Amino acid sequence: KYGSTSGWSDVAQFTTAPETDVNTDRFHFVVYADMGISSALGADSTAKFAVKEVENGARFILHPGDISYARGHAYVWEQWHGLIESYARRVPYMVGIGNHEQDHTTGGDKDPSKAPGTGFHPSWGNFGDDSGGECGVPMYRRFHMPDNGNAVWWYSFDYGNVHITMMSSEHNFTRGSAQYEWLQNDFKSVSNNHGQNTEKKRMHATVFQNSYTNNSVVIKKILSFFFCFF
Repeated sequence: KYGSTSGWSDVAQFTTAPETDVNTDRFHFVVYADMGISSALGADSTAKFAVKEVENGARFILHPGDISYARGHAYVWEQWHGLIESYARRVPYMVGIGNHEQDHTTGGDKDPSKAPGTGFHPSWGNFGDDSGGECGVPMYRRFHMPDNGNAVWWYSFDYGNVHITMMSSEHNFTRGSAQYEWLQNDFKSVSNNHGQNTEKKRMHATVFQNSYTNNSVVIKKILSFFFCFF
């Protein structure tokens, strides 16, 4: 139950995660990105499908980036939260950062991720000012993810026999970076844990999406990033 003296919601309920165990019964979860609030772009349909999946037993939601497309307009965040409320109050809603929440070319001193300067702008990528000045601040204030990485930007968690790792494609992930070093340690912790047999990795930018990058160099960058761990 949540709200204020102005009004309270109905009582909601949820089920906590099972213990980490290789013998955990099979389960499923929902993954999507690029949602926003526009019906024309399918936000309503996404919410309806998510409700159906939760009703059919989906354990949690993974939303790796491009959350509300508010781009500096706070009321859009409120509309988006209203759109997901019916199922986000029933199962965990795990988020990751996308270019429309993070990317900026000014205001780097306001960025709570502590990225240096104006953020990650490699020559081989198309990383501009897509956040409309948000610089990751609303995401950081509205969501609390596990405290084992860098807040909403990169973190990991266990659910049953599955280890989920959330990365940020909007921060430096190349060899020697803070994110790279963290991920390396995260992978080592999984390999040392015999109670898990499955690992999933999520980040916002997909490998095969030319509109996100200037050229195919990013494909080599991301693939080489993952392959160096195996």
